[in-house]
This record gives sequence, C-alpha cells and structure tokens, in this order.
Amino acid sequence: MMKQYLALMSKRCWMVMFTSREKYLYFHLRADLSPTAVKTIDKHIKFMKDNARAFWDMLHLFVMKTQPEKGKDAGARNDDYTTSSVIYTDRSTRHETVGHGSEKRLERMFKRGVPRTIFWEPGFWLYSLKVCYLFFAHLKTPNSLGGKFTLEQNVEAAELEFPARTQWTPYCSDIDRFADVPKEVRDQLKPERVCPSKPHPFSCG
Repeated sequence: MMKQYLALMSKRCWMVMFTSREKYLYFHLRADLSPTAVKTIDKHIKFMKDNARAFWDMLHLFVMKTQPEKGKDAGARNDDYTTSSVIYTDRSTRHETVGHGSEKRLERMFKRGVPRTIFWEPGFWLYSLKVCYLFFAHLKTPNSLGGKFTLEQNVEAAELEFPARTQWTPYCSDIDRFADVPKEVRDQLKPERVCPSKPHPFSCG
C-alpha cells in the first residue's frame, strides 16, 4: 500500500484538482464586484493553489499505521512505519497551517465586499474542517478487470460517488453541483453561464 500511495502522490493529485477546477462563475458577475472584492477573490484563488495539497488531503484522508500493533515486531515493515510517521506529521502540519483561522479569513473577505453567497460557487474552495475519509472496496470485491482495487482506483471510485471530494471539477454535472445550493442562490444562475460561449471568469489567476 505504501508503494501505491507514494506512486499516487508522485502524480500531484492536488494540482490536477486545482487545474481542473471550475473556472467560471455561476451565480455572480465579476463586473458587479468592487475592485477590492475582485482582488480579494483573486488572492483566495492563489491561496487555494498554494495549499491545494492540504485541501486534497482533507478530502481523501485514510489512516496509515505508524507503528506495529502491540506485541508485534515491525520486522521488514519498519521503513514503511517510518515513512507513514513522516507522512502523518506533514499532513497534520498542513492541516494546522491551513485550517487555523479559516473562519476569520472568510470574515475578512466578506468585510472587503466579497458577497457571502460566493461560497456556493463551485470554483470557490472552502477548507473542510471535517475529515472526509476514504472507504476502500472490500478485498474480495473485484475491479472492472477482475483484479483487486488499487489505491488509485479506490480514490477514483470515491470521487465519482461523492464529487465534492474533487471540489466540483468539470466532470461533475450541474445536478451534482447544485444539490445543496439554496433555491434563492440557484435563482441567481446567470444566463451566460447556461451558455458556455459567454462565461464569466471566476479569476484572472
């Protein structure tokens, strides 16, 4: 599993999630926002990019053993346990760094003129303070080729089942994106967003 995890991380899934993010506004017009609000949103997009891995971690979290069970010897797995400990520490550090003060960060944005409805935009990432654990397929459950599910296949299956894990990347349908959006916000859907030929850019970044 450790080899699969390291191979998956080498693909920088968090940057794939960021570059694949929804880049257009659904419920707001950029032209209607004040210059200060636009600048604030652009800074948040940069924050999303700089901390994409922390966002990805929280939406794809699973437990890794950092030491053998009581009474058992680490044996040949000692290196894996050491690596797991480093991964766990790094992940926790990212969470503390990004999660700390997240609510105050939002309030500062609102005070600078960013509408509170902005967080319903699929392209606006909110850092989840609630861990979204991955649940793996049972070892006896075959994949489409009849073999065992790899870690990457488990991640893909989880994302398809719960698109919010991907921060609403383009492969999601609007039905997925709008499932929890209040009606009063859905009613603000811009006609140009329905017609992709004239989208409203979410950020120039």
